[in-house]
Amino acid sequence: MSTFTTEALQQTKKPDPTKHVKYTQGMVLGVDEFVQEFAYLSGRDQWMVRDLVGYGTVSGLSVSADTDPNNPKPRVLVTAGTAVSPRGQMIRVSQNQCAYLNDWLAMEEHRAEVMRRLGSPAAGSLPLYVVLSYRSCPTDEVPIPGEPCRSEEELAAASRLKDDFVLDLCFEPPDQCEEDAVRAFIDWLSSNLQIGSAPSMNIDDFKKTIHNAAYSATSPPCSTPGFMHLSPPGLLVVNTDDANKYLRAAFLIWVTKLRPLWKNDFIDTEQCADMATACAEKKGAEGVLLAELEVPLADGKVGGAINVIEDRRPYLLHLRMQQEWLACCGKRQE
Repeated sequence: MSTFTTEALQQTKKPDPTKHVKYTQGMVLGVDEFVQEFAYLSGRDQWMVRDLVGYGTVSGLSVSADTDPNNPKPRVLVTAGTAVSPRGQMIRVSQNQCAYLNDWLAMEEHRAEVMRRLGSPAAGSLPLYVVLSYRSCPTDEVPIPGEPCRSEEELAAASRLKDDFVLDLCFEPPDQCEEDAVRAFIDWLSSNLQIGSAPSMNIDDFKKTIHNAAYSATSPPCSTPGFMHLSPPGLLVVNTDDANKYLRAAFLIWVTKLRPLWKNDFIDTEQCADMATACAEKKGAEGVLLAELEVPLADGKVGGAINVIEDRRPYLLHLRMQQEWLACCGKRQE
């Protein structure tokens, strides 16, 4: 059961999004063909969004913690808003949501996990994560033909799938390997790149330095937060006249060599039947982190002010905002 919403509903297995129907004269079209064609078109839409745009909060979904004036219990609030999932699905939360933390902590499975992490009696700071995921819910049942003597459940079937969401509290954050890598790469490049009047360093040495910084890890790329591991012996010196050439080389390395290391490719992956209780490895990759909560506990209950941390939260600036920012920066440089 979702912490913030009603219990999950069943969803049928998703067909292969890499296939579309090859229509042939005389071909008999059935449910499978229409479902497959929709899956292909929807899959391409998601593919374009996740590869060309990215994912994260788009609008709203502000996270805060307070005490309900009508019910003096500590709670977490999430405002209405929209987001894009790592799979590329649009998620809409149409109404404000809230979760009462002491009620959540009192649930048997949560209480056991808290004691495992903090001991008994549970006391100390407990990190929790507010995670948003996409799901679709069958709705609008219609009668369907069939054999006699069927059960009541077999007399009707859902005729629509409605976009929905799962908003939950988790003990672990969702995997956001590529998001962390993007930040690390840009931070590393901006910290070590010096563009000015000095002569440019050799471009092969420039490329090699970037490669070495990324490939120096001895463990798999996502097993450590240090995506760019080495600082160059000196600054990456680039003359202003060569800046375009060198930046193109740096971003080409990112696109062709580095991003594939850390990018979660959802193509050809089978979607779990129930998005709300998806298998752990996929749920961890498909959730959008909204915030981390530092929850002080005393004897298994909230014992103080809850700290809301959004440092690792991915979000997207729409193109109009980017356009205005670039225009503003251009005016300042004139």
